Amino acid sequence: LSLFPKNISTRYGLFAVYKFPLDSARTGLIARTSGYSEASSIKFFVFDKTKDSITDYVELADSWGDEDDHYAVTSWLFRDEKKDVQAFIHLETEHDNSIEDKSDNTTIVEHFYFLYNLSAQPMDRTDKDPNELKQKFGHLIKNIH
Repeated sequence: LSLFPKNISTRYGLFAVYKFPLDSARTGLIARTSGYSEASSIKFFVFDKTKDSITDYVELADSWGDEDDHYAVTSWLFRDEKKDVQAFIHLETEHDNSIEDKSDNTTIVEHFYFLYNLSAQPMDRTDKDPNELKQKFGHLIKNIH
């Protein structure tokens, strides 16, 4: 626990899920951590053996909602042609306007797409065109709804 970044809440616990080598000096760790109201967040951490510390992390999955808002992060991990570990991350937010204004029955839904190279030092978010990412990985998103 002492190795994890101090800003990672352990209010609802911290649970090891999986680990795998990124290279000879670094290990990828997947852990379930505290989310908005329960231990619902899945994060990827980079443990650097030479520094004996976690040097980077990103949220891979979480979901929460209340009467007017919903937030969901879903990710897919894969190795690219260079054997680097990549993460395609889809973030969906939803807001029901009728909670504040009973006459407004619209819902605002937004989608965000990210591609991370988890093997890079430091971890690198590829700032590709979101439409390009949606086109390349959209078939994955269709399978979760």
